[in-house]
Amino acid sequence: MDCILSLLFVSYIPLCLSVGIYQQCGGEGYRGSTTCDWPLKCFRRSHWFSSCQTSCPGGDWQCVTETSSSTGFGLAKAWDQCGGEGWKGPRNCAQYPCQWRSKWYAQCRPDCPARWMCQTGASSTVPSTTQTTTESNLVTHQLPSQSSSEETGSSLEIIDGLDTATPDLIWETSSEYGDLLAEITDDMASNFSIGESEVSFGRHIAAQMLGSAVYDHDIHPLELIESRDPYDIVVEHIINLAEEQEPGIMARFGAALLVESVEERIEAWENMRERLDAISESPELISVLLQDPLLINYLPSDNLSEDLRSRSVNTRTSNNVCYPEIPNIGKVNGLYGDGKPTVPDADDILIGVSLVVTRWEAVKDLIIKRAAVLERVETGKVRVDPESRLGAYYATRDNKYCTVGHSVHTLIGALYLVLGEAGEEKIGRVFNHPLVKQLYSDSITSSSNKCMGDVEERYWQNVKKEDKHSFGGRVGSWFTPDDREKIQSRVGLRFLRTGYILDKYLGDYIENLDTNKLKFDLWKGDVVLEDLYLKPDILTEFNLPVTIKKGYLQKLSLHISWKHFYAHPIRINIDGLYVLAELKTDVKYNAEQEEKKQYKAKMKEVHKVEEFRKAQEEFERAKRLPKDQNTYLERLRLHLMRHLEISISNIHLAFEDAKTKVEHPFTFGITLNYIKFHTTNEEWEQISSSSDDSAIVYKFGELNALSIYWNSNIKSKLSEENLIDELHAKIMRNDGEVIENMSYVLQPLNIETKLQIASIPSEQAYVQPVLDVQIDFGKSYFNINRNQYIDLLDLFEHWDYITLQSKYIKYYETVESNNPKIKRWKFAYAAILNEVVRPRLSYHQWENMRENLNRCREYNALYLKKKTYQATKQEKERMHELEKLLDALNLVFIRRNIDLEIKKKKVEQKHKSTWEWLSTWWNNASNNGNFGLDQEDVITVDEEVNLYSSIHDKDTSQSPTCSEEYVDMKLAIRLDLLQINIWSILNENDSQFARITQIDVLNTNVQYQRRPATSAFLTIVDIDLLEVYGVQTDDPTPKLLQLPNKSQKVVHIEFETDIAKTNIDYRVHAKSPTIGIVYDAMTMNSLVDCFYPGVYRDLKGVKKKIYSMYMDIRHRMRFLFDYNIRNIKNLDIDIDLQSIYFILPENGVYRSADCSLACFDFGHLKMQGGREETTDHIDEETFEDAQSHLDILDSSYVPIKVQLEDIRFFYSQSNEDWGNLQCDRNSPIYLIQPYTINVDINKCIYVNDPVLPLWKINVNVSSINSRLSDERIFGIMKLIRSIPLPQLENTPREKYTIEELFVIEDTQPEKNTKKLFQTVENMARLKKKLQNDDLDAQPTEVDGTLNIPYIDILFQESTSDQIQPFVRFSFISLTAQTTVKTFHIDLQASLADFLVTHEQFLTSTNEPLRLLSTADKNHLLNMKCLLTSPENPSFYSAPYNRIENKVHVQLSKPLATLQIEALASIVRFQNHLLYKISKLPLQKNMPSNDEATTDNGKYYKKRPTSKFEIRLDQFRIIIGTEFSQLLDIHFCGFSLDITQTIKKFAMKLVLTDLHIHDLHAQTQYRNTMVQESPDIQVLYLDFIAYNHPKIFKRKLHDVDYNIKLYLNKMRLVLLYKYIDIILNAWGAFQPKRANVSPTVPNTFEDMIDKCQRQNLRICFDVILNAPTIFLPVDTHSREGIFIDLGELTLQTKS
Repeated sequence: MDCILSLLFVSYIPLCLSVGIYQQCGGEGYRGSTTCDWPLKCFRRSHWFSSCQTSCPGGDWQCVTETSSSTGFGLAKAWDQCGGEGWKGPRNCAQYPCQWRSKWYAQCRPDCPARWMCQTGASSTVPSTTQTTTESNLVTHQLPSQSSSEETGSSLEIIDGLDTATPDLIWETSSEYGDLLAEITDDMASNFSIGESEVSFGRHIAAQMLGSAVYDHDIHPLELIESRDPYDIVVEHIINLAEEQEPGIMARFGAALLVESVEERIEAWENMRERLDAISESPELISVLLQDPLLINYLPSDNLSEDLRSRSVNTRTSNNVCYPEIPNIGKVNGLYGDGKPTVPDADDILIGVSLVVTRWEAVKDLIIKRAAVLERVETGKVRVDPESRLGAYYATRDNKYCTVGHSVHTLIGALYLVLGEAGEEKIGRVFNHPLVKQLYSDSITSSSNKCMGDVEERYWQNVKKEDKHSFGGRVGSWFTPDDREKIQSRVGLRFLRTGYILDKYLGDYIENLDTNKLKFDLWKGDVVLEDLYLKPDILTEFNLPVTIKKGYLQKLSLHISWKHFYAHPIRINIDGLYVLAELKTDVKYNAEQEEKKQYKAKMKEVHKVEEFRKAQEEFERAKRLPKDQNTYLERLRLHLMRHLEISISNIHLAFEDAKTKVEHPFTFGITLNYIKFHTTNEEWEQISSSSDDSAIVYKFGELNALSIYWNSNIKSKLSEENLIDELHAKIMRNDGEVIENMSYVLQPLNIETKLQIASIPSEQAYVQPVLDVQIDFGKSYFNINRNQYIDLLDLFEHWDYITLQSKYIKYYETVESNNPKIKRWKFAYAAILNEVVRPRLSYHQWENMRENLNRCREYNALYLKKKTYQATKQEKERMHELEKLLDALNLVFIRRNIDLEIKKKKVEQKHKSTWEWLSTWWNNASNNGNFGLDQEDVITVDEEVNLYSSIHDKDTSQSPTCSEEYVDMKLAIRLDLLQINIWSILNENDSQFARITQIDVLNTNVQYQRRPATSAFLTIVDIDLLEVYGVQTDDPTPKLLQLPNKSQKVVHIEFETDIAKTNIDYRVHAKSPTIGIVYDAMTMNSLVDCFYPGVYRDLKGVKKKIYSMYMDIRHRMRFLFDYNIRNIKNLDIDIDLQSIYFILPENGVYRSADCSLACFDFGHLKMQGGREETTDHIDEETFEDAQSHLDILDSSYVPIKVQLEDIRFFYSQSNEDWGNLQCDRNSPIYLIQPYTINVDINKCIYVNDPVLPLWKINVNVSSINSRLSDERIFGIMKLIRSIPLPQLENTPREKYTIEELFVIEDTQPEKNTKKLFQTVENMARLKKKLQNDDLDAQPTEVDGTLNIPYIDILFQESTSDQIQPFVRFSFISLTAQTTVKTFHIDLQASLADFLVTHEQFLTSTNEPLRLLSTADKNHLLNMKCLLTSPENPSFYSAPYNRIENKVHVQLSKPLATLQIEALASIVRFQNHLLYKISKLPLQKNMPSNDEATTDNGKYYKKRPTSKFEIRLDQFRIIIGTEFSQLLDIHFCGFSLDITQTIKKFAMKLVLTDLHIHDLHAQTQYRNTMVQESPDIQVLYLDFIAYNHPKIFKRKLHDVDYNIKLYLNKMRLVLLYKYIDIILNAWGAFQPKRANVSPTVPNTFEDMIDKCQRQNLRICFDVILNAPTIFLPVDTHSREGIFIDLGELTLQTKS
């Protein structure tokens, strides 16, 4: 109970400010604080004024006497303290002389007691033994009397209740206690001056815990002084006993308070508290005290031999702090209390009730009513019984802060809020007594504070004597006068002091913080800050090379009425924030800061990965668990919104850069006129406040003139003298004022918000939405020009340069040389040595590998101890050192494995028997082996769902339930106009920018509704109109976006989750009209010119940052998308997007008529899906036969149908009306006739089923027909070449980074959270999978098919009067089927036939001539692919065998008919078309930034391992003319195997048979070419290319290429007619070409020269059996010439 009351006392004690430098601290009539901030002293200037100074200013200041040099001021009353070393109160007495008892204490009294060091007269001069000191007041305590000695220990505990018991509660309810304790101990450690000994510091802190000042270094030395107070002697004995019982305890305690860990400080603090409390209650202490001669004089000598309880006396009467003495008051008619009998256990019941009040939800209404009563009593609106607690509250009102009256007034109010009238007895008699009222105006630092506590304690002791069961008497007597004094003054000053709050929240941001600028009233809730300047380095923590040149906050005020928290508004006002920032160019290296920075960045990445994993787990858990919106935090948040009022005005944040571009400085910034958020009535008219009981609270918010500007090429910088005035003058107002020389990126934006806030849903029966928000953005204008874009690139480049400089500056600063050239070379050497050489060498050293492994093992053990709360202080420090040495990957992996191991142990313990569980619990309890995991570690999601369900099912009939249709939040956003303008210079001579692009988005509306019952929401997006305009010219401005139907909205999207009263998970509806996109060359070229950098800029750092952010966002969004898609049970999709077509006009200028153009129509997209009836559950027996029951299978899938209709591509000449012609599907303008794609998607509702595929996708494409005439092809090429391209020049790269100059590898690449997370999760998942899962059972993710029945491509030839078919390419029945599993993709594809027919040549059956076809009825092509990755657990076994990509292609028997005349016509058609195209003018191409890149890799490149197999049964070629067939060529048994691994590329080619037959009927030589040995392969080629890394050291036998070639002997009969056919065909097929320039290089010679320069080593093993050739005299003759060319062998030896 004492802990709870102490905590409540602390919560309601107001701030008593200490006085800062140069502030008043004394003078006649001054009623403020008399305490100066340490180490200031209060010096008197005159009788009317004293001020806190570091030293006496001199001059007219009264600094000549000891009194003036002290910190005292004013006059001390009779019997008050007037001196003592460290005393900060008055040192002059108003009535009696100041008598010195010792150098530690002096008192205003008329007499001089025995053994006092008295002074004559009223002088307050310190005796000669006194030393000058600084801080801390001496609190004099008396030895406990005879009646209270039994409770010595408990008295000490109560005296220091806020030092001991209170921190426990504070720590449990707020983390601020830990920070506060850290600050207190740091402050003590920094001011401790008695030596470097940790023993002295430990004893010093222990003495402070006991409430004594004996060991305070600012007051007392450590040696024993005879004149010390008895309480100080008792404290010293307690500390000495602690040292005797456990030697070295104070040294360990002092060391523990100096560590960095706040948790360890708290633990040491609590342990020492318990030890001191135990000693204070021990009989050993009593024995020691009775033997101490210094205490003899303070105890009655006649009772020394008796028991301590009978020998102790109450010394209060002989040395009372109240002068004149206040008698026992409160007794009326012989009774102190109310005279009512108390049930013996009634007080215990009241104690239990007081404990319950800590639950705010249970007693909120009661507390509110009591607070209202206090308010009425405070204002005198109600008459109260003066003898009651409310009478005491009324009697102590209207006192100034930091006085005794105000302190007790606050505490009485706190007691009434908690206890009401319980235990009040007749306490009002005490506080209405005239003698007590005289104490109210005194400061709480005076002796009147303790006197007040003494009077209260005596009253409650008297009440307790009357009625020993009295609740008020028992509780009130617990607190001694010292306890009450500390509660009212010492603890309030320590835990709620202003310096702590300022240092905690404002010290890091405000420069030279002065308490004069702080107006703080905690009870009334007013905080005012004025005229504050920001620190220059407040942006350092964001790692930005920016410093604050000047930052000024004019005024900040905050009002929170604690008395009327539920009635008065909460106001936040900010007026005048002006900040000017500039680029930070000085880069200095600090090894310690750099180490901390790297450690912080590494641990930030580790925590980021862990938080990302936890976020995923929380998301999955939240999807299945109910959410209670009626929590205290939700109610508090709602209350704050109902009463919050904000006013922000005159904001200007500017950045000025004159260092990046010295000749062209620029500045940019953000300005804001004002933001207002206030309460209104239903008509949206402002009112003062709104009652908390109102059904709906109306709020109106307004943002006025928010703008962003960027001024390039500024002529003058901002003046430092009038900087604030200039920044204020450049704030755009909403009165139409134009500010000169301001280029706005965001023109002044005005936003209005209307907010309706209702009460908690359960309180208004789920009728009104809690939040109804309407936001009106009005009109928004964004602008950007080329100068701003270039400035931005330059700024990013400079930031990259500074970042790079900070990385290598450490090497440059260590170089010692006066010669600049030598210094630069040494710097380069040091950079390469430390960034490349040493890291590379350390990677492969066994010592480093072993040491890193040992670190990992050690960290694994220590982290396990930390997670199980068994780690000692030294082990935690060792962990910190190991974290500095290990990389992020190892840290994340180890921590993840430990978490999994602990969870596994928890699960094992969960499934143990009762006896095993009890045994384990007992052992763990004895060994402190508590694993400390939360509920999520030992309870599954399903169990938690059942738990919550059972909880929420209770008492549902007693309160209204939330229906699924109830909407608790509505949000409506309206944007009248969003306009984006891009400006640039069109011509070099232009002085003004012209608008080159304008994008207008009109009437955008967004609606959002949330339904809390199922965590569902509805989002509706509408865009009425979208317009895009090009460059403004004399002609009408080109319109780049065409909307044929403007009456229909451009975009309408509805997205809803968990549809009420249905089983639909998602509803997606979307519509859009037909949209045409027109290419305008002038606009596109101007955009390219505007955003073309011009010079090379190395933005590697910026690119890394952006890419890392993109990957993190992408991975998070992908996770959410994948999770929601995978868990779909049913949905409702209706998407209707009309066609989007792209028009490319001739010359890049579109005219509706008389214009040639090409148009590609992307088609009309329709998507519909959803099930009418679903099967929520299928029993096991039915599911076993699911494969044989199609109806069950169908019910297991959600169907989705997608159709993309009328995809087409056409080219229209200028004399054609394409608008009408496109309606005819067979129109000649179509190059690709309209076709349709149908996609049937089926989503399985059983996510984890190993048999059923999660997705089944069937794609069916209608027949695709293409008509390509030479005239249309020429027209398209003419159109493409007519479009002007941007006239840009190649800019040579002039700047290089240090990495590129010295080929330094980035040893610390940009962190990728996604990659690190996936790497660790895959490793952990793989480890778990190898232990528990069956690797062969991979669930099927996707099962898809593709079917294209026919693709027909017809080339047409144009003649003078008509267009005739020419050559047709036909693909018949193209099918594909794929299966995607967890670790591999299985793909099978086939092509039934591929036909090439010549439409102008007919066969004997009057059919078009087939140039290529299939000789049999089998499919022409069959392909099988098996794709996997090394992450596959079975990657090293069959069927993968370490190959990532396997492709097998099987060709059946293609037949090619090569008719000479047909081939000649094709060549003629080609040559004619190419000749016409070559005559077209060429546009200048855009510059290419492609640069020759070199492979700087020192190890093997990461290449996927692949294996390609091609098999051809037979390939037959028939060569002939229009009238006869000449030759029949057969290729049989062709195979090609290509294998690529990391180390080599291998190709193996085999041809089994090749023979040629003469088809002439009368020929003598039928077999023109045959092989001599039919059982031997015709051709065998084995080629291997080795991929050696650059660091590879070649040996003598190592080669780059290995070539094996074998050619079988062939017999060739060579007739003249064959030679004639070949020569004629060669001449006919060759196009006419211009003479080859003599400068054209010889490709073969270049290749040979390249091989020689690369010093390639090639191993040959070649055997070529040259053919035997027979040249007969004629076709019918058997005579001729026989030639045998022999055998050629080429071999190399190693």
